[in-house]
Amino acid sequence: MKKTSVDSSFDKDYLSFYIKQKVLVLRQELDLVSASVGKKSSFKGILYEAVLRKTLRDLLPNRIEVGTGFLVDLAQGKLSAQCDIILYTDSHIAPVYQYQDFVVIDHRTAYAVIEVKSTLDKKVIKRAGSNLQKLRESLPLEGKWFLTAAGSRISQNKVKQHSDEFLVGCSGVLVLEDNKSGKAYYLEGKVYESAPFTQFLKSILEPTMLVKPSASWLFSLADSDFHDE
Repeated sequence: MKKTSVDSSFDKDYLSFYIKQKVLVLRQELDLVSASVGKKSSFKGILYEAVLRKTLRDLLPNRIEVGTGFLVDLAQGKLSAQCDIILYTDSHIAPVYQYQDFVVIDHRTAYAVIEVKSTLDKKVIKRAGSNLQKLRESLPLEGKWFLTAAGSRISQNKVKQHSDEFLVGCSGVLVLEDNKSGKAYYLEGKVYESAPFTQFLKSILEPTMLVKPSASWLFSLADSDFHDE
């Protein structure tokens, strides 16, 4: 019987294509949310959080859990305000409470906390900075803190200016689509317009030492000319 030959080649650009398509689906989902519930609906932010959680769950290593809820310091008896998105590990310490995506976790197990907004302006950034400071004052946050938004009402320069002023201790700001330019960008010291979502993922992974840079395709993508917007 004649054996069927198997093509063992693999498209070296597949991973770039994969993340590009995931970000495209993310944007389409956000557009559907906006169209379905209206621009001023109180449910819009909740749905944005759910869509972004799903995308992060698809792209991050399985060892990083994705949820929403609270951080707790059991030794000090302190509880944080509610966090939109929590990236954490339960490999050593199980959640104090968990129901589906909702969790209450030991603060030491949090890799990152992400605050999600439907858009950005000076008022929103200032309020987010206040939330960040309250979180850090309430209990030790050993992980990172990010701000993400589906769009921005102000210029990229203004976003950076207000972020530098109000978001002290913020790890990065991801704008998925600027209302003015139509492009996505990521702020972390400087502005990344090339592969902003990949830069965002890289920043989440870097401090955790979960993967070595040489072995991580995310690091390779972030250093390439690939554009995920």
